[in-house]
Amino acid sequence: MKRVILEAAGDRPNLVVEGAGGLLVPLSATETFADLGVALGWPVVIVAPNRLGVLSDVLTTHEAAVRRELFVSAIVLSEPSSIDLSQRTNQRVLEARGLSIVALPRLDVDSDDALADAIEASGLLDTL
Repeated sequence: MKRVILEAAGDRPNLVVEGAGGLLVPLSATETFADLGVALGWPVVIVAPNRLGVLSDVLTTHEAAVRRELFVSAIVLSEPSSIDLSQRTNQRVLEARGLSIVALPRLDVDSDDALADAIEASGLLDTL
């Protein structure tokens, strides 16, 4: 897997590999996205919806990354389509635990280009 990704990256200065489903999701019978992260040695961005349950999700994922000596370059809380009361405090609770959080508003876009433009405008890439 590492070879395939590095070949795809070529000379590109930036490449994002999405670990769909989470850091510990299996890629094979013996490897997870975390193993791929270790093999590549690239920084990790944790992205999670800002809703009930995100504290456990982010803290567990962050701990799993740190135990594997992966560098977590950003933690992003994305705004989900539905609202719950935990959204008022999730960012503050995570920051109180020493984590730096980037809040990303809901992006209503209809194309990959529009999404890329919105992410660039958000300043998220400046934190990586």
